[in-house]
Amino acid sequence: MWIRVGVFLGWVGVFLVFAGMGNLIAGPAAGRTGSLEGARVESGQRFIHTVLFWLKDGTTDSEKMALIKDCKDLLGSISTVQYLAAGEPAGTPRDVVDSSFDVGLVVHFKDSAGHDVYQTAEKHLEFIERNKDVWERVQVYDIAIP
Repeated sequence: MWIRVGVFLGWVGVFLVFAGMGNLIAGPAAGRTGSLEGARVESGQRFIHTVLFWLKDGTTDSEKMALIKDCKDLLGSISTVQYLAAGEPAGTPRDVVDSSFDVGLVVHFKDSAGHDVYQTAEKHLEFIERNKDVWERVQVYDIAIP
């Protein structure tokens, strides 16, 4: 089940496997194609929000670096964010690792309520407005950690 964990920025996937949490990965990343509609996050569970960005052809390195900077500066300043990391693929040379994205973002929250605050925060909305023109695709993986 954890083979596709590499989608989660390589090192994050490795962390999940070594921390014994590989069985918590669900949905498309685990090769499942079914709907998770109706799935609920239990109150009090830590919440990890992972976002992968594929940038449009022609996006410059300075635009990519501006996106990473905005992840750290804008999103990192939201009050409910406990931990945030943003960067480029690690380039891990393994068949199971997907390094096709351009920028990855990992955000930790105390719980899903903190994530809900983040989604509607002014800095999050500003981040989207400032950067949406360089995105070709955005993929989100949310994980609830008991």
